[in-house]
Amino acid sequence: MFNWIPRFIFTLAAALISNILTAQDKPVDGALAVHRMPVSDKHAARTLIGKLSPIVGQFARAHSMVSPDYPFDVRRSDNWVTYDTHFLDFELTNTKFANAETLYTITFDSKNYIAGIGSYVPVLKATPDCGPAEADGTNYCRRIAENNLVCHLFLFDPQTHAVIAVGAMPIERDNRAMPGVKKRSWVYFDPKYPNDPRQMEGWPRCHVVSAVGSARIIPNALLITLHYIDSAESISKYGKDQQNFYTTTALLRFSTDELGNVQIKQDQSCLGNPNTITSISAARKVLAACEAASVRRDERR
Repeated sequence: MFNWIPRFIFTLAAALISNILTAQDKPVDGALAVHRMPVSDKHAARTLIGKLSPIVGQFARAHSMVSPDYPFDVRRSDNWVTYDTHFLDFELTNTKFANAETLYTITFDSKNYIAGIGSYVPVLKATPDCGPAEADGTNYCRRIAENNLVCHLFLFDPQTHAVIAVGAMPIERDNRAMPGVKKRSWVYFDPKYPNDPRQMEGWPRCHVVSAVGSARIIPNALLITLHYIDSAESISKYGKDQQNFYTTTALLRFSTDELGNVQIKQDQSCLGNPNTITSISAARKVLAACEAASVRRDERR
């Protein structure tokens, strides 16, 4: 009479196991997942880097502009644009390597892409307190502007390596006065405020990719932690070369337009810009707090 019970229990157990396995296979935030590229062949890694790096350079040259009020002469040429790629071939062969400067596979909207971070100067612009009058024989102020590298997330087609989408991660300059410091300059760096962006003399120069991970609490979003330095550094005006690191974490939202094209945009409404968030986990906690506050506001309406 109750012969169906064992069969029902078995079916239910099988369904639960299937759901668990399916949940593990799916991206944690529904439609976006990110993984280090599973490249184990050193030669293949170098070959891939060799193909993608020039593509980043071509994109940088095509999308680098000059602000209308830029006060310095610009000798435009195919080679004037400075750019960098934040993915290295040897790191593709070691998934446990702590540095996040590698290539990734991103799954979004049921499609796979190669992802990597490159940096270039999108717009040449002088800092508010640096103009032609301050430009000495070493072109110090102009070099501050030329050092303003901004990190961008590039999405490449896995087969053709064409650029599918690019998401900019500009870091804003914090113009508040620094406590106890009369002049904004990295020369007067105060170690009591090691991650305070108010110490910056020039523009934020994206320097190192520290961590990459899904936002989880926000669907279809990626978190990227960046180390950046003052663009006034590495210029030998003061006869020394320091690198005082600052840290910020950017939130990139993925979407598609009416034609199905991938769009990547930075959202700073919760995390702020610049911020001093130094890890993916810390950023997730801030996002969770923002989401909870938003729910409470909606419930009070």
